[in-house]
Formats: sequence, C-alpha cells, structure tokens
Amino acid sequence: MFKASLTYLAVVILGYIVDFSIYTLMLALDVWVVWANTIAFLVGAVVNGILIRRFVFPDNRFRAGKDLGLTLLVNIFFFVLGTWLLSWLVTTEGINPYVAKVLTNGLTFAGNFVTRAVFFRKTQCSLIFQK
Repeated sequence: MFKASLTYLAVVILGYIVDFSIYTLMLALDVWVVWANTIAFLVGAVVNGILIRRFVFPDNRFRAGKDLGLTLLVNIFFFVLGTWLLSWLVTTEGINPYVAKVLTNGLTFAGNFVTRAVFFRKTQCSLIFQK
C-alpha cells in the first residue's frame, strides 16, 4: 500500500517535471503561454501515462473501455480548465507565467485527484491504496 502510493507520487512528480521543463523551454522560445501549456501537457501526459501503466498499474485489472474513456474525459476537462485559468492569470491578472503554471497545475491536480477518487474508487484510485 505505502510503496504503491510512493510510486504513484514519484511518477506524478516526474510527469510534472517534464511538463514544467517543456513549458519553460517553450516560453524561452517565445511560444504563446497557451500553446506552451498545451505542448507541455501533451508530452507530460504521455510520459505520465507510460510510467503509470508500467510502474503503478502494471496488471491487467485496468479496464481500457471504461477507465480510459473516463480518464480522457476528466483529463480533457481539467486541461481546458487549467489552460483557461493559466491564460487568464497571465494575460488579465499579470501574474508571472511560471507562478501561474505552478498555481494552475496545483489546482487542476487536486481537482483531478478528487474526481478520480469519486469516479474510479473501485478501479484506478483504489488500486493505489490496496497494493
């Protein structure tokens, strides 16, 4: 149980490091904050997905038809919400784009986690705490 939770945390942190690093690179290349976030999110999500599947949920209990569809819906919702919030914080509120990225990722991570805990209690989230 404890080991699986630590593995999940490590995977999420690694995915966030990839996401934030690419975001930083994109901003350094003068890419618009929304595109920078989109590119960073997509690469980070792929890295996260691969690592979660490899190290957190390596067995076949993952039901791709149901779980993947719900996962995609939740991720798309929080990506759109986070990107809108990031853009608003940077363009309207004048917040530093790096600070805005940390804030929006924190909020969307929390929302994503709570949503998964509610909808995936018997699938993905419960697997983390049962191992």
